Amino acid sequence: MAGSDGCNLFTAPVRREVTPLSIGTPMATRKRCNGAGVVEQERQCLAALPTAASLRLEGEPLALSSPSPTTR
Repeated sequence: MAGSDGCNLFTAPVRREVTPLSIGTPMATRKRCNGAGVVEQERQCLAALPTAASLRLEGEPLALSSPSPTTR
């Protein structure tokens, strides 16, 4: 998978043929991001990717769900 976390671009390996879904460790560019909380938001977003157990396409956005309701 590839995308943007709002500041940097990231990629992560995905295995959809296994259940639950398997997303590997993401790698991201290291642009300097401005704004309060942007770096923390980016860190949380990237840390949550490998915890996803399922995915759903909702038009353009991709929705990832975790078994834990607090990680969605």
